Amino acid sequence: MKNLLKIRYLFLIAVIFTLLNSTFFLISGVIESIHGFEIFFRKLVSGEKILIGIYFMEALDRFLIAFVFMIFGLGIWKLFFVKNVDAKNLPDWLQIESFKDLKVLLWETIMVTLVVFTISLIVNTTAMKGSVTDSLNWNALVLPCVILILSVSLYFMRKH
Repeated sequence: MKNLLKIRYLFLIAVIFTLLNSTFFLISGVIESIHGFEIFFRKLVSGEKILIGIYFMEALDRFLIAFVFMIFGLGIWKLFFVKNVDAKNLPDWLQIESFKDLKVLLWETIMVTLVVFTISLIVNTTAMKGSVTDSLNWNALVLPCVILILSVSLYFMRKH
């Protein structure tokens, strides 16, 4: 049995790369935020009609994706490598005791990311094509429907 448990060290690869992915998206979000501020100050100086919210929504998307990767990496680390560590010093969101706890935490985080992504998609589409009614079609309902299905599924999963 002890030899079988040594396989868990393979998950160290997943933890390392997941945290690297998180760092990449974090840096990408910072760069997009800086770009948004550059556009904002250019708009202040020149008076151009530029929609600056697009850049900040993109940055928020990247920060949330970084957060999803970080939660997954730290959750896998906690489940496989530091199970017996006193959890009192950890933040509440990292109080992961089972794979189900990690799954629920990731589920909630991904749903928030999808909501923000949907909002930024609508903002980007309407910024490029005009008013909401002219620029969006029935395909715009796909992501909200996915979010609804995920929410209902999470509700029923938590009940059991």
